[in-house]
Amino acid sequence: MTRHEKSCIVCGSKFLTRSKAWTREKFCQPKCNSRWWNKQHYDTYVRKVVDRNRVCVVCAKAFLAPVNRPQALTCSQVCNRKRQDVRRKPLRRVKLSGETRSCVRCGAMFEIKKWGGRRQRFCSVDCRSDASHARYVQNTTPAMRLAKKHQNRWRGAWHAAMQRDGWKCRKCGKDSRLLIHHIDGSGEASAVPNHDLENLMTLCYGCHKAAHNLVYRIINGEVYVAGPIFDWLGVGDTVKVLRLS
Repeated sequence: MTRHEKSCIVCGSKFLTRSKAWTREKFCQPKCNSRWWNKQHYDTYVRKVVDRNRVCVVCAKAFLAPVNRPQALTCSQVCNRKRQDVRRKPLRRVKLSGETRSCVRCGAMFEIKKWGGRRQRFCSVDCRSDASHARYVQNTTPAMRLAKKHQNRWRGAWHAAMQRDGWKCRKCGKDSRLLIHHIDGSGEASAVPNHDLENLMTLCYGCHKAAHNLVYRIINGEVYVAGPIFDWLGVGDTVKVLRLS
């Protein structure tokens, strides 16, 4: 971007332009900008005597216009709304005539609101929310909704593990009710969770429940622990006891 040299209209000092619209720049610093606009306000509303006695264009009532709006057309906000209503487009202006129509969601009859008009299709906020949710479910798949919900979970590791496994369970191949399992067992409940991508695997709800389902038996005074997770990991002969204090 080329910088051009200009003169400040307040203090006359030279300065280099700072934006692409350099032809509009008039001030060398914000202080000069404030001085110039303060002078404009003073010349317009303070030093210059302005007749603020006005007549409302809506109710024909005489009123004193504010200092910052000496050319006000209406005396109050109510009159200003009436004036704006007249200026609106006819298609957006619907009078309270008692017109009724049926809700596109539940079919119930309701009376249109003043400015709901020809665009109002639902009888209540609940019907509008239900219709919006139905469109969202229709236009998206369960995998897309699940990805959007957990897109940034574990700094993106959750979403990356799902994409790597093709949004399917690595054991049974199901594509519904998917969860992420920590292979080394250090999940969110651990003091130091391990969310590395190599430590994550996609499982369905049933397989994930089976992975955490351990059964023990005491045979001849020896304790045996059984569970499918030992076969998945291939550690059936190297299981050790971890004592949690």
